[in-house]
Amino acid sequence: MSQPLDFSNQVLPNRSFKGRKDLAGANFRKADIRGCDFSNANLEGADFSEVTAGQSRKQIFIAFAFASAVAFAGAVAFAGAVAVAFMFAVAFTLVFAVAVAVAVAFAVAGAFAVAGAGAVAGAVAVAGAVAEFAKGNILGGIGYSLAALFLLFLSYIFLMKAIEEIRNMTGTSFKETELSNTKFTGAILNNCDFTDANLHHINWTHAHFSRCKFSTNLAIRQVQELCISRIGTNENFSSIDLSGLHLVGVNLTGANLTAANLNDANLSQAILENAILANAQAIKTDFTKATLTGACIEKWAITSETIFANTICDYIFLDLAKNECKPPSGKFEQGDFEKLVNQFTTTLDFLFRNGIDPQAFDFALNNLIEDYEAMGISLKGVEDVGDGDKLIRFNTVPDAPKAEMHAQFTQNYEVIHQQLEASRNKVWELQQKLDRIDLENKLERCELEKQLAVAIAKLEERPTSKYLQNLVYHQTTQLGQQKLLYAPQSNFGDTMTDQSIQSGGDVFFTGRDNLGVVGQDQQGVAGRDISGTVTNTIQQLRETNQPEAPQLSDLLEELQKAVETSSELGEPDKQKALEYLNQIGEMSAKDPTQKKGMLPMLLDAFTGAISKAASLIQPVKKITAAILNIWPG
Repeated sequence: MSQPLDFSNQVLPNRSFKGRKDLAGANFRKADIRGCDFSNANLEGADFSEVTAGQSRKQIFIAFAFASAVAFAGAVAFAGAVAVAFMFAVAFTLVFAVAVAVAVAFAVAGAFAVAGAGAVAGAVAVAGAVAEFAKGNILGGIGYSLAALFLLFLSYIFLMKAIEEIRNMTGTSFKETELSNTKFTGAILNNCDFTDANLHHINWTHAHFSRCKFSTNLAIRQVQELCISRIGTNENFSSIDLSGLHLVGVNLTGANLTAANLNDANLSQAILENAILANAQAIKTDFTKATLTGACIEKWAITSETIFANTICDYIFLDLAKNECKPPSGKFEQGDFEKLVNQFTTTLDFLFRNGIDPQAFDFALNNLIEDYEAMGISLKGVEDVGDGDKLIRFNTVPDAPKAEMHAQFTQNYEVIHQQLEASRNKVWELQQKLDRIDLENKLERCELEKQLAVAIAKLEERPTSKYLQNLVYHQTTQLGQQKLLYAPQSNFGDTMTDQSIQSGGDVFFTGRDNLGVVGQDQQGVAGRDISGTVTNTIQQLRETNQPEAPQLSDLLEELQKAVETSSELGEPDKQKALEYLNQIGEMSAKDPTQKKGMLPMLLDAFTGAISKAASLIQPVKKITAAILNIWPG
């Protein structure tokens, strides 16, 4: 393999390297590259440290020479127009002549031409003013004087514009050049054109930019300054594109990077202590040896290609508003954060607000698994993220097209959910009408009952997933003061045991026997006296021949007593907690070994129902842990 070319310390003004493919890794350190053309060349990994780039003397001389020639052409064109004006000796013809001169000047070459033409026009106008005053024509002299001032001012404006255009002309061209992984540390970069160049992972430390052209995020001055100074302490970079940048060792302590694009950026050894990375995109980002202690990573986007090797992190915030810290106490040991954060790289996450519709969930999940069979989709867990919201996580392969999968699932879920809600509302309306009809009006009642049966059957006709066979949801949807109960069959293997899933109202787990519509006088699955129902259920459990029955019965009685005697819980919370407790008792009285997967969900739901009673939380946790330990199977 040939050695990279060495141009270090050389004076190379105006040299053309255009289109050359032999410059990868070339050394241009401290070279003078003013006026050079590197467009379309391959300079990957080259070293341009401390170079001087910009306009060469030759470029400036040619620009002024050309501009002067154009200005002269404009002046000649104007002189001819003025001659015409004097030939006709009509005042308005002079105005016409000036207009013609300006037009010709623009046609020839622009600002310098207009400036030259304006200067000549001004001189002519001055001469005209002198002549008119000499004749004693005061008004004519004033008219020429005003015209002279206007034309000289116009000439000055366009002269300044012409000079500015020359100052902004490209000196060194890197247009459409391959510059990935190059070094421009300490470089003086004036009048450089980086349009459409590959600027991936360039080291710009202490470089100096002036009148440079970029077509990437480096066109943003704040991004340039960060790449140059390496300091962004406490600065606001929210929603800014920092993708593909070389930010090794950058200090972003306390910086706001909310929704920032950090994709493919090199942030190794960066200091991100107490930085806000909420909703940031960090796909393929390199955080090797970066410091992330105290950073907020709420809902950031990472993949298995995001690198966390030897990351320094004592603790992290998952929800800044709630001050939710991981770990809750103490700090991570070395390597712990890397293990924790990598758990999120292969998961597909869905956040459900206001509960989950089981039938819509089944439908969307079934389609997702069938369409992405090779993605290894399986349930990871269900988390309560507060305010009744649930986060459902699915395992999948690292390179899964998560954006596509998420969009498909969400769209399918929403479509079916809307259809089902319409059907549920129809059932509710029919039930309301039925309740208001007199018992003696048999004909109308019969017709409504038929319609109600059809409406309920429509709720059941939605095909359920073949992947969801053992878990049965018993959802109650609060509609006014009544509850509509229905129990669509659904399951997801023996999984989905981490947490209970709420859907619209409360969620219970039951058999098909409870299918039907509950009237206004009833409360939940047990009717008005849920406490008596729980007592009977526990007694039935105690009378079974299961060896664990006595101990389980005692523990359930302790939970029942704790709920009923609590002064911190309102009646709705007590009702809800006792309903969950009754479900646990029913399961244990029948065949608990077949229902072991449901137990953690029901116990979690029970704990959630009594969460407002602070004094109960710890005792309840001990009792529920004991139930899990002795549950058969």
